[in-house]
Amino acid sequence: MIAYGVLNALFNLLAGHISDRTNTRWGRRIPYIALCSLPFALSFVLLFSPPSLGHAGLLCYFFAMTLAFDLSFTFTALNAGALYPEMFVSQRDRAYVSALQQLFGIIGLIAGVALAKSLGQSLGWRTMGLVFGAIGLLSMYVSLYGSFERKERRERPFGWGRRCLPRSAIAIFCCTSPPVSWSNSRRRCLPVPLRFTRPMSSA
Repeated sequence: MIAYGVLNALFNLLAGHISDRTNTRWGRRIPYIALCSLPFALSFVLLFSPPSLGHAGLLCYFFAMTLAFDLSFTFTALNAGALYPEMFVSQRDRAYVSALQQLFGIIGLIAGVALAKSLGQSLGWRTMGLVFGAIGLLSMYVSLYGSFERKERRERPFGWGRRCLPRSAIAIFCCTSPPVSWSNSRRRCLPVPLRFTRPMSSA
């Protein structure tokens, strides 16, 4: 899990570095949202659909699916967030769209917390994963309708050797990111090991 935490801490740097240097006819953000949304939803479903394996096999499966989920989620969410300031230039537009984002985000959070356990216990965790994965995939593709990128808003990407923070701050960030990422991943995926080890009748 420590190794996973180190890898997860580097995902944002990797996704940002690659995205900033992408140049296609569809832009540099939209292609990653379109391509990574599918593995993002699929890996979420697979997290709640474990095969019949032993304890060691389930641990490896959980590690691999969590890694795939976080990597695809990072590429999707990071580029969706980076697309927002490129689409909306004025403070008024940004404030309006940000308010809508917060509203739908709160609704989605409440629905996810309220329905995840009840759907998992009544329909099964695999069905719950399918439902939430389909909703996530559909919402990402719907959000692409009307999305665009402004070439004039693109800024020159940072180089690896360019200093934008004091070296002490970078060192602190690199040392603290792995345990934070590891603890967050455990909190987000807490129901999965319970699904692996406990039958539904005793949940």
